[in-house]
Amino acid sequence: MGLEPMTLGCGRRLSTLLLLAVTLVVVSPPWLSTPVDGSVSYDHKAIIINGRRRILISGSIHYPRSTPEYYFGGNYDLVRFIKLVKQAGLYVHLRIGPYVCAEWNFGGFPVWLKYVPGINFRTDNGPFKAAMAKFTTKIVAMMKSEGLFESQGGPIILSQINACNGFYCDYFSPNKPYKPTIWTEAWTGWFTAFGGPVPHRPVEDLAFAVARFIQKGGSFVNYYMYHGGTNFGRTAGGPFISTSYDYDAPIDEYGLLRQPKWGHLRDLHKAIKMCEPALVSGDPTVTKLGSYQEAHVYRSKSGSCAAFLSNFNPHSYASVTFNGMKYNIPSWSISILPDCKTSVFNTAKNVGNHFETWNAGVLGPVTLEGLNEGKRDLSSQKWIYQIGLRGESLSIHTLSGSSSVEWGGASTKQPLTWYKAFFNAPAGNEPLALDMSSMGKDLFPPLRFESP
Repeated sequence: MGLEPMTLGCGRRLSTLLLLAVTLVVVSPPWLSTPVDGSVSYDHKAIIINGRRRILISGSIHYPRSTPEYYFGGNYDLVRFIKLVKQAGLYVHLRIGPYVCAEWNFGGFPVWLKYVPGINFRTDNGPFKAAMAKFTTKIVAMMKSEGLFESQGGPIILSQINACNGFYCDYFSPNKPYKPTIWTEAWTGWFTAFGGPVPHRPVEDLAFAVARFIQKGGSFVNYYMYHGGTNFGRTAGGPFISTSYDYDAPIDEYGLLRQPKWGHLRDLHKAIKMCEPALVSGDPTVTKLGSYQEAHVYRSKSGSCAAFLSNFNPHSYASVTFNGMKYNIPSWSISILPDCKTSVFNTAKNVGNHFETWNAGVLGPVTLEGLNEGKRDLSSQKWIYQIGLRGESLSIHTLSGSSSVEWGGASTKQPLTWYKAFFNAPAGNEPLALDMSSMGKDLFPPLRFESP
């Protein structure tokens, strides 16, 4: 790929694989609309930003998987990437590594590292710690020289070194009485292996897990992944891992929104943020509402109140009474009440429950007015569903069919209109995504095609 190795410290050349051990978590605080500049600390309850406890929702992105080649220049300029994050009004949790796992070739370590005499990876080992120190120092120095840590007015509010030995070493960390409870990897799906099924995690299950973590006092949730991307070149690690690292993430492999996952989680986050004043004020009061049902209630000294009503029964609905009011909670779900009265979100509802029974189409009395005989009631007449469009039968969506009809200017008076357009494909032969979501009503889903 024409990449240039980087020299650190005593002159050992780092391969590009070691540089890939930088993992970024972008933390999105919705109250921000300008670049970040604040102080950060913590207590037992939450991360404290500018003197205020915050509930933080974040999403992992491995930026090397969003572009096709890797080094600290061009599209792989880590400093530039974090500056763009700051411009977007977001925070950064910089997970430096040096071991990243992430189904990356050799876990992010360069191959030369295994040939260092006496080395033993990810443990209390002198040669390993020496190499780790050089890499970590390099990354931290890059960030400091550009003023990217929060103490310098930058967006990086947290940094994490992952050198521990164990698969779940940072899964629920830190988890001590004087530190907030953080969930660093809420899995949105799983990676894809050749010959196996494409993994999928229902958004209802994911939303339930996140809501349950928050209702128990969690204050920082990170999705792994929020955008997975692609394993370019020979970067996929492990046996038979495919080039796709889509991970069933809310933003798919091509950078497009995956519905209903993206929208359902967006609504969950809004509901959680509405509860923030009460959530950060103290610990919850837990009340049993039934055999499988509970209420977690948070209250602040200023009068804020937020409640999470949960139904852990995996098979049936539950009707519960809370504060004198009735609430119906679907199986294996949590309802969020930011004012302890109104349920604004349920983890098991995007399109709603039992939507297969909903009536759709033309409902109620249907009449035609303005006829010679006056008003005509069509409600009792037979209605049919017309499948397909005339343009489809004429095959005008094909190259040959499009030339068989006469095309005119765009009309704003037609309820449905066919459009034809020509454009030059970008250079190269990589897969492209054509985003036609602006055409409205999801009638034209995004297309994938190969450049000639």
